[in-house]
Amino acid sequence: MDRSNVITTYPWQESVLDALTERQRECLSDKISRAERAISRRLRERPRELEEQLALKDAVHALQVLFLQSDDEEQVTGDEYIA
Repeated sequence: MDRSNVITTYPWQESVLDALTERQRECLSDKISRAERAISRRLRERPRELEEQLALKDAVHALQVLFLQSDDEEQVTGDEYIA
């Protein structure tokens, strides 16, 4: 994903975008955690706007998929794989 073409609407989306565009696998877990914390902080503020609520939901889903894909890649390459 080319980050230069993406426009964020909400401040918390920056950390989500950081995670989604991270290319170094060793940094990915930290980026996902930061994005999750940013989303969690925003959810505690209880956003009223439906568009933002949907964006938050989509972001959580995207991070879950990213996490699962990175976990699958670790198992396939043998990194931290326990038989």
